[in-house]
Amino acid sequence: MPNNQQTALNCLGFVSPDCQYPEWLKIGMALKSAGCTVEDWDEWSQRSEKYKPGNCAKHWNTFNGGVSVASLVYLAKKNGYVPPEKEVDPVQAAAKIKESSITLERIYVYRDEQGKVVALNLRYRPKTFRQRFALVENADPGKPDDETQWSRKKPEGFQRPLYRLPELIAAPIDEAVYFVEGEKDSDTLTELGFIAVTTGGAMNKLEEWHKPFLKGRTVIIIPDNDKPGFDYARNLKVSLRGIAAQIGEIADDLKAETGGKDISDHIQYWRDEEAAGNEALKEKIKSLRVRYFRDHDLKELEAVKVQDLRKITSPVNGLQGGRKPVDVYAKAVEFKADFESRTGRLQQYKNDWYFFNGKIYEVFADIDLENAIFKFLQRNYGDDEDLRISNSLVRDIIGNLGGLCGLS
Repeated sequence: MPNNQQTALNCLGFVSPDCQYPEWLKIGMALKSAGCTVEDWDEWSQRSEKYKPGNCAKHWNTFNGGVSVASLVYLAKKNGYVPPEKEVDPVQAAAKIKESSITLERIYVYRDEQGKVVALNLRYRPKTFRQRFALVENADPGKPDDETQWSRKKPEGFQRPLYRLPELIAAPIDEAVYFVEGEKDSDTLTELGFIAVTTGGAMNKLEEWHKPFLKGRTVIIIPDNDKPGFDYARNLKVSLRGIAAQIGEIADDLKAETGGKDISDHIQYWRDEEAAGNEALKEKIKSLRVRYFRDHDLKELEAVKVQDLRKITSPVNGLQGGRKPVDVYAKAVEFKADFESRTGRLQQYKNDWYFFNGKIYEVFADIDLENAIFKFLQRNYGDDEDLRISNSLVRDIIGNLGGLCGLS
């Protein structure tokens, strides 16, 4: 491995992927200039709660030099990295290795329609994922680091099957299929006797090759209770239109009851708080309210998705049938007032966000702030045809909040 490439990979262990967006881009540029791959950048980025599948690949091909590996070394040095030619304190080095180490927690096995193992998704603790792709027939899932059996690079043209595809194929056509966002949730429901699938593997959409296996079935979506979860569920509903016989979504506000984010969290809550066994849990899930969507509903949802691609160019655009410009500052003022009436005072200090819980200031993660703004917009402007609720709007509101909530 070239020296610059190894140096860059060593430095990644000393830099947090929860850094600011410009720094995150700079690290990607440095990795590319050092000869690393987009997979290296993506694997490191997955350690962040802000990770969004596909973001690294989207930016990678736009990088054309300009940032060398020296920039990454500089960032790593600020967090304790010492170049190998210099003397390293063994105690500090051991502490740093322990701090940055990860432990393999679970192996999710992907099988094709014949039941053949074709890919793995490795889950580590702290939460991060690594992909493996079978190089040989009968590759052993228990040896994911055996380079004679597994590749870290996705083969050209590889089509990842749905997770738990063989179970789906074996199920009667009239049995409901639960669609969840991750493999952990799929396993949780499967252990209770349900048919539960996901696209998984850092994918966030249903591919064309998945659809034949869902044709004519009743699909019930259980979204995670955050913005990526809402987006994932929406994309699924649009993609399944004309494929599934019925498309439904769990309508109960489970987060309000359990405080959890996904179905695994909810089930664990019911196990702990209600001492529910498997049969009771199965009945509880079957009794959850499901909202089924008519084709008209899905057609409107699909139309909104297409409509959201329009650009806002000027105030004149609103007169020509497009959306009127949004007063982002006013939205930031409204959100601040709404949030502080519901939760507590919002404060920014040195690029970090905090809220006052009545006794102390608690850290408010960037992803939680984004989710809070998204829910505020959905609650207050979900029916406003002139307002596009998008990631860029949320980011613009956060930018304006800095002036409203920053400490002088």
